[in-house]
Amino acid sequence: MYITYYHNTQEIANSIPVTGEHDEAEKTFAIIVGLLAGVALIIIFLTFMRKAFGRHGK
Repeated sequence: MYITYYHNTQEIANSIPVTGEHDEAEKTFAIIVGLLAGVALIIIFLTFMRKAFGRHGK
């Protein structure tokens, strides 16, 4: 009886994810994705501005 109880409680304790490391990885990934999206938007905006107000000779 004791071995079964101990085994079940350890199994439950091991199945609960550690949130600290997982949350940090998700935050880091979200920051990187956000920065890349921001850079892409700036490049698109600058390209549009260059075509709209830039050299008309080409």
